[in-house]
Amino acid sequence: MIEKILLVGAKHHASTLAMLFGDAAQVEAVRAADAAVRIRDHGTDLLIVALDQPGLENLRQLARLRAAAHSNDTPVLALVPRNMPDALIKAFDLGVSDCAGLPIDGGEVRARAAALLRRKRMLDRISTEARATQLLANTDAVTGLFNRRYLDSQLGEIVTRARAGGLPLVVLMLDIDAFKPVNDRFGHAAGDRALQAVAARLSSSVRGSDMVVRYGGDELVVVMPDTDLATARRIAERLRATVEATPIGGTDAHAADMRITVSIGVAALEPGDVDGPALLHRADAALFVAKRAGRNRVETAGSSAAA
Repeated sequence: MIEKILLVGAKHHASTLAMLFGDAAQVEAVRAADAAVRIRDHGTDLLIVALDQPGLENLRQLARLRAAAHSNDTPVLALVPRNMPDALIKAFDLGVSDCAGLPIDGGEVRARAAALLRRKRMLDRISTEARATQLLANTDAVTGLFNRRYLDSQLGEIVTRARAGGLPLVVLMLDIDAFKPVNDRFGHAAGDRALQAVAARLSSSVRGSDMVVRYGGDELVVVMPDTDLATARRIAERLRATVEATPIGGTDAHAADMRITVSIGVAALEPGDVDGPALLHRADAALFVAKRAGRNRVETAGSSAAA
């Protein structure tokens, strides 16, 4: 693996460092402003800042670079003149990961850089594993949608933002009609395909800013910020018609041709909704009305649900 190293400082240090690291690393000399952008947008494995003249402005530059590097755990190795111990102390005060002396001592720089790069790889691995663990914890294994746990952790904040900004917010609650007979007749694999088919059509019918959730069993929820009730109802009706018109597919010849339908309850945030669960409750009530009225239909809270 070839490490990527950015150098900010006199260009002659770049050739020295390139010789030190050889084929193990790619050393590139850049300006301070460019280094900050590169770190932010693309990342790098190690940032080396050579402070041949560690005056006030160069130390301020080091502080800015350290802040940019901190955003994605990029280690910073400062090269400081050996005869300026105050500058060495100041560099550590500014939060650099480590320091080495100038003129460059090859063994010292290689050793300190190797330690920082090992730590960077470890942090990257931990971060990747943590993200994967968090994704698994918040994702439904069958549909790939967010799960109820994630919805519960986010809905309150979404409601708060909508209220603070005076923006509309709508929730759709969907239920696959007669889902149990699907499982009973064709097996749980067919039931999973039905869920996956509805989840895929639902995800493709809404915006990236909308949250699509498997709420539990055969119930799905869509949280639609900045969407008025009329728009949400049109989307719900379009989704209902699409599900009805499309077989679930799959390898089982009988189950593949099976068509399913969904009932949908729609609720918009109102002053009486004290929190996210209250909004969900009204969407669920509207869904109940849709099921009682014959299924395969869309009902809106506050109209049919209140009747």
